[in-house]
Amino acid sequence: MANLKGKKHLQELTLEWNGAVNDSQVVRDVLDNLQPHSSIKHLKIIGYGGTTFPDWLGNSSLSRLESLSLSNCENCFSLPALGQLQSLQSLEIVGMSYIFDLVENFYGDVSATKPFPSLKKLRIEKLPEWEKWYIPEGEVFNRLGELSIIDCPKLIGELPQQLASLQSLEISGCDKLVCPSALKNLRELPLQLNQLSQLEELTVDDCGSLSPSHVSRPPASLKSLVCKGRCNLELESSSGEVEWLASFPMLKDVKIKCCETLEMLSVPAAPVPGIGNQSGMTTATPTTSTSSVMTSLQTLYTRGCDNLILSFPLPNLTWLQIWDCEKLTSLPQRMESLLPSLRSLVLVRCPKIECFPDGGLPSSLQLLGIYNCKKLMSRRREWGLEKLPSLTDLIIMGPCDEVESFPEEDWRLPCTFKISTCGPFRI
Repeated sequence: MANLKGKKHLQELTLEWNGAVNDSQVVRDVLDNLQPHSSIKHLKIIGYGGTTFPDWLGNSSLSRLESLSLSNCENCFSLPALGQLQSLQSLEIVGMSYIFDLVENFYGDVSATKPFPSLKKLRIEKLPEWEKWYIPEGEVFNRLGELSIIDCPKLIGELPQQLASLQSLEISGCDKLVCPSALKNLRELPLQLNQLSQLEELTVDDCGSLSPSHVSRPPASLKSLVCKGRCNLELESSSGEVEWLASFPMLKDVKIKCCETLEMLSVPAAPVPGIGNQSGMTTATPTTSTSSVMTSLQTLYTRGCDNLILSFPLPNLTWLQIWDCEKLTSLPQRMESLLPSLRSLVLVRCPKIECFPDGGLPSSLQLLGIYNCKKLMSRRREWGLEKLPSLTDLIIMGPCDEVESFPEEDWRLPCTFKISTCGPFRI
């Protein structure tokens, strides 16, 4: 057997098992004898079939280990004292079906050594039986910048509170993760987000009845927000005050996907018509302030949000995409004043939008993409393209039975932009 412990110049090591395991003790003995030299910096263990890990894995002798990945070790029912790895910066635990809890032995002797003093990235994924996460008091995870917990459906309890350095948080497939108040299906994010003074990215994925009224307000440092699936976000404030989403001065990127119940994304400084289903349009109560909000927002992407209304000024928004909104009938009036910096507008499969708003599109627009919007195509001569001095790219795709060529011969358009089409018509 290789003498890995004697290879002092070895810095990266991957140990991978393939095939069925007949004797878990034999497999453990093999791994026990594959202990690397203390100089190792990056270690991956894949498909290990033992029920426990050897003691050397949580031994402080691996003083230089910076990253550790344990994946698809299906038979393991406990983890070593990984908290004792003083240089560990990245830890990944994936695919362990018999891990029921992470308790005291996961951290080691916390009275003698501060656990995980260097850890910056923690990813825990596909632990189907994991229910309990014990978090010791004191300094632990205080340098953690990225935390991902994915597909741990039985996990109950609170996330660590000591997350002052957290910049990226992802929670997905953790339907039973709740606060001590026993709210079901993640009605609250189980930590005080406003204490995460450096949080920059937040992803909320398929989290049932989560809404801002149940969420500790994230800090003003947030730059990227992604909401996917059953988020039921109520982004309109019933009191007329500045809404939850609009209170982040550094927010640059928002993606909202398949939030079917989302009806309002709005903080108007004054009453303005919005995007939405005209027959059932929800209106926002205007604030007393006349200043613009969300001045840092640059990109907005929505998909599958049929009832969406957009009704507040985004003075620096440059990129807007709206996909698969089958009930959407209109774009906002006064787009020129609401979105004065818009450079790219893409509409995909919005079959009920018939025309662009009165006043036309923002003159700053450089790219316009229309994909499978049949009613809008039928009124193409009303688009006002000749009033868009900055337009350089026009992209048209999708069925339009009565269109044989685009643009028609008698339709004089500026020669400053190029037209791309993908459909049954010719340029």
